Amino acid sequence: MDRFDYNRPDTRARIAARRQTRAARAGSDVRPGPRRAVGSWLASGRVASLLLLIASLGALAYVATAPRFTVQSIAVEGAQALDQRAVAELAGATGQSIWLVDTRGIVERLKTSAYVEEARVSVALPDRLNIEVQERRPEVRWQSGGTMYLLDASEPAAAGGAGPAPGAYRLER
Repeated sequence: MDRFDYNRPDTRARIAARRQTRAARAGSDVRPGPRRAVGSWLASGRVASLLLLIASLGALAYVATAPRFTVQSIAVEGAQALDQRAVAELAGATGQSIWLVDTRGIVERLKTSAYVEEARVSVALPDRLNIEVQERRPEVRWQSGGTMYLLDASEPAAAGGAGPAPGAYRLER
């Protein structure tokens, strides 16, 4: 078992000799002809890989910038007190690229409305934004000093004070 045929002890010498042979060939003036060079490129798959890369980059650029992939329509479900156009305006996503729509930001903007308790936003290809709204059910509409407030069942009423309750939702006009 002292002798290994597959890994002879002179491995370094063999590698050095191979490098010297390659270096000697590289210094040669003999070059392959254009047909052979193109043939080697085709056989190795370099041309096919290059064409595939160019096609993929073109498709990616088209999908990222095509007007077909911008928000054209906004479908609103669950809005009764708010008009569907008002919800769409609050979302502010019309004309944006479908790939760059910030759904969390839209949900936060929708929740700034006194009527919106919860909202869910999803994107549907190629050009649609789906908004599902759960509205508050106000128990009391309260006007104080020219400002309208909404109170729902989840918030306690103000204890005899002149101001609004701590959890009252202010209606913007």
